[in-house]
Amino acid sequence: MPEALPRLLADKNTEAASRVMQTMMGMQKIEIGQLDAVLEEKKHELCRRFCRRGTNR
Repeated sequence: MPEALPRLLADKNTEAASRVMQTMMGMQKIEIGQLDAVLEEKKHELCRRFCRRGTNR
């Protein structure tokens, strides 16, 4: 098992970690770089969503 995998799957952001798991399950070969990118993308997506909510109050 790649040593980065537990870090990606145990991220504090459970939605992002879940997206990493979904992506990994569709892979023939585990590509850590791609999983890392998915995690960061999901984190940024969630941040943008919550940041917009904060400004609309």
